[in-house]
This record gives sequence, structure tokens and C-alpha cells, in this order.
Amino acid sequence: MRRLIVVLGVLFLLLGIVSLSCATQTYLNAAGHQVTCMSAGSLDGQKRVTACTLAHDATYLNAKGHQVTCKKATHISFDAKGRVASCTLAHNANYLNARGHQVNCKQGASIVFDAKGNIDQCTLAHNANYLNARGHQVNCKQASRINFNEQGNIASCTLAHNANYLDARGHQVSCKANGGIQFDLKGNIIGCQK
Repeated sequence: MRRLIVVLGVLFLLLGIVSLSCATQTYLNAAGHQVTCMSAGSLDGQKRVTACTLAHDATYLNAKGHQVTCKKATHISFDAKGRVASCTLAHNANYLNARGHQVNCKQGASIVFDAKGNIDQCTLAHNANYLNARGHQVNCKQASRINFNEQGNIASCTLAHNANYLDARGHQVSCKANGGIQFDLKGNIIGCQK
């Protein structure tokens, strides 16, 4: 009997620990907004949440003041002012790159903003054309990851169609559809699937 009581006590203790680890916790971020996390979040020196796993879909602002609805049970991070720096989108949404062009980002995929609230990277919801630093259009494929540089020019994506671009020497490079492509800050191609 005594052994049964000890076993039950240990079992209840373990169950208590498990339930504590699954409990949600609510914090304030640096902007003063409540953030409900599935477990302990990363906190700054003033005990404000900087990152955690969201307990439910939640909407916060990025550095441009645009609403970003982030998906539950996924990671979110905030900048030093409490604005969304990155998360997983709960819905398809349009955000601006540094050139002021709209980028339609896919739900269920991560999005990253730069310090000014411009889109740095996301997964495209549809095929779309964006400019490289040379001013040439790049047709990027739906459901592929796209990255922009700080000027808002395309840095990389997956091509939707075969295309030709110039390298730093001015030579034309032929790239295949469905392959990745990368550009330097001047818009020169630095890599693609040939």
C-alpha cells in the first residue's frame, strides 16, 4: 500500500510538471501589447517578451505600423520597440518592400521585416515580378522564398520562367525555370540554375 501511495505521488508530481510546462503565459512586449505564449518566452532586461511561441493567432504592428497577423503555435520575435520582426503568417497578406512595391506573402510561411518594417523575406503567394538593382524584371515563382536587399531590390528567389541576366562583367547568363537565382547589391547575377 505504501508503495502504491509513493507511485501515485510520483505520478501526480510528474503530471503536475507536465501541465505546468504546457501552461500559457502572458507578457507585455516593448510596445506595451499583451503577448500570450505557449511557454516561457525570451525576455529583455525589463522582463518584456522579445520572442516566444504564440498560444493563439494574434495581430501586432510592424515598424511601418502595418498589422501582421501571426499564426498560433509558431515562433514570433519582436524588435527592441515591440514591433513584429518575424513570425509565421496566419493569412495571405500584402506588405511593402523598401522600393514601396507590394509583396503578396503566403499564409503558413515565415515572414521577416527589416528595422524599418519593409519586407526582407517571405514565401510568395503568387507568381510575381520584382526588380533587381539593374532595373530588370525578375519573375519569381509562387510558393518560393523571396529575399530583398535593404534598397528593396530582389536578392534571391526561384524563377517562374527561363530568363537571361547580366553578371558583373556584362556577360549574359541563362537561367532555368524552377531554379534559384541570386543577385548582388548592384543587380548582377551571382548564381542560378543553368
